[in-house]
Amino acid sequence: MAFLSRFSFLFILLLPTALQVAAQDEEYFDPNFLRYDNRVYDSNIKTVQLFRKGWNEAFPVINLNNKEKLHLTFDDLNDNLRTLGYTFIHCDTEWEPSDLMKIEYLDGINDNTIQTYGFSSTLYQPFVKYDLTFPNSDIQFSKSGNYLLVVYDQDNDNELLLTRRFFVAEYYAMIHPDIKRPTQGRYRQNSHEVDFTITQSNIDLVQPFSSLKVVITQNQNWEGAITDLKPKFINGRNLIYDYDEENVFQAGNEFRVIDIRNINYNSLTTSHITTVNDTLNAYLFSEKPRSSRVYLTTPDINGHFYLKNDDPRFDSDLEMEYMKVHFQLAYPAKLFKADIYIYGQFTGWNLSDEYKMKWNPNTGHYENELYIKQGYYNYLYMYKAYDAPKPDIAIIEGSHSAADNEYSFFVYYTEPGQVYNRLIGYTTTVYPKYNLDK
Repeated sequence: MAFLSRFSFLFILLLPTALQVAAQDEEYFDPNFLRYDNRVYDSNIKTVQLFRKGWNEAFPVINLNNKEKLHLTFDDLNDNLRTLGYTFIHCDTEWEPSDLMKIEYLDGINDNTIQTYGFSSTLYQPFVKYDLTFPNSDIQFSKSGNYLLVVYDQDNDNELLLTRRFFVAEYYAMIHPDIKRPTQGRYRQNSHEVDFTITQSNIDLVQPFSSLKVVITQNQNWEGAITDLKPKFINGRNLIYDYDEENVFQAGNEFRVIDIRNINYNSLTTSHITTVNDTLNAYLFSEKPRSSRVYLTTPDINGHFYLKNDDPRFDSDLEMEYMKVHFQLAYPAKLFKADIYIYGQFTGWNLSDEYKMKWNPNTGHYENELYIKQGYYNYLYMYKAYDAPKPDIAIIEGSHSAADNEYSFFVYYTEPGQVYNRLIGYTTTVYPKYNLDK
């Protein structure tokens, strides 16, 4: 059932508030219903990447006041060329449509067509690779804040293909992180305390206790973000956030690795590679929970991935093969009212059904298989209880204060009389920083 064919695409283009009403309807449970997160709606769409040029592993953030651009790429395993359109929705801090009309935050044509693409030259899986760079000559942004990119199929009743979150920032608030091992003794061995100071620059913040909202994420995990901190002290133009408990993150563990850069050899993480019915299959070694294990420093890239083919004859994205990667996590029994997910940048930092592990009583493993492109991937096994508001990394992976993490800070400001949340500051750092060289 195509969401856009039933509700008309003008529903998205002109009436963002109508989407809020529709979200309360039972149509929300339709897999093609528009959701305001990183999601793929068509199983043929793979390897979605959205990044600022030269910053592939960072949050997709650009500066409103200069010429920075974001780059979207993805593959369509339906190797027939399609006419794909795209548009943008301005969102509030809760990732719901803001009260702005499109003409208030977009300059140019509201819905456009992706015009850059290439055809694969692979042996096994054909695909079409699409590329989009924005802002461009057709569309620019006039407001800061959270945005959702929507890509749809113009040849098929404007059916949804994918959505991706991104950010347009102004830099009136300078953020100075002060991350450390926690002050509270019970957290010192397994967590990080994230203190910080916000300095006002070329802006006078009115009623900062009520008009400011700060979001702190760990490794781009918006589901586990801290969002409700208020300034503890104000010293001139400095807002000081110095807490002992409310700002503590579980440190987690180093990410696990998938290395499928070469289809001719097994890597340290793959037990064997086979071809079945013209499909490449890579089987990872059986893995175990790490919650009771001693911490080991191992190289990782904090949950990100990059595409790479180690065969020197083939190095472009159009020459890289797709492989069905088989995951298996040994576990003593099926979980009660909880699930385990494969989690990382390549899953869109998303706990969706595609990435949920399935219990196999015959093998005593949680298992799943994902069809992904050649490259080097980081991931974790994320535990989510049915009744818990947030996932818990420590249940499967353990948590150690020596593990390094990427922390991102978003500062939103709602001016008196305004109906949207400006993003007036953003920064990212890694703690502990000495692990950058590992």
